[in-house]
Amino acid sequence: AWLVNLIDGKTRHFLNSFLNQFGWGESYVIPLGFGLLIVIVGICFVGMVASNFLGRRFFAMIENLIRKVPGVSWIFNASHQVSHAFLNRKKSVFTDVVFVEYPRKGIYSIGFVTNRTVPGLQLEGGEVIRSVFIPTTPNPTSGFLLFVPASQCAPCPMTVEESMKLIISGGVVIPESLTVEMTELPILPNLEVPQENSEDVESVAKLG
Repeated sequence: AWLVNLIDGKTRHFLNSFLNQFGWGESYVIPLGFGLLIVIVGICFVGMVASNFLGRRFFAMIENLIRKVPGVSWIFNASHQVSHAFLNRKKSVFTDVVFVEYPRKGIYSIGFVTNRTVPGLQLEGGEVIRSVFIPTTPNPTSGFLLFVPASQCAPCPMTVEESMKLIISGGVVIPESLTVEMTELPILPNLEVPQENSEDVESVAKLG
């Protein structure tokens, strides 16, 4: 509600200032909600312009100008690629949906495989490393990039679209296809605590 009031208030203030420049401020009273309506109409208009041929040419020209600005081009290119990856319905950049034991042992996160084989990264024995994107909730456009051994990536029966719904909803929307037994998920080996560290812990416990 506060965001709606903020947008409406700022827009009505701008319209009042504009009318006052022509001496019409006292003649016209801008009702509540009119500013928000103007913003919605403006967004729809921009979308309509961008969808036609002239609009695409115009926005392509703007993109080319931004790409030539030093220090801004790489940020724009990165954000453009990310948005294209999430909004492109024809082809998804995510090859597989997997479960990864992250951020600690016994806790599993949903991840999207962006590359099944990462060139230059390989474990001893020839096991390949996969790049996995772990999205955050409720905004899946941010997240973490992990390089995970293939054996530690458990296949998830959900599609990318179903996984996105689950992530955005914070676990409220659970697809029926999510039927995985915990025994099917990979378990990381137990990490042995060095002897000297365990002795230090015992000595501290005795002192306490």
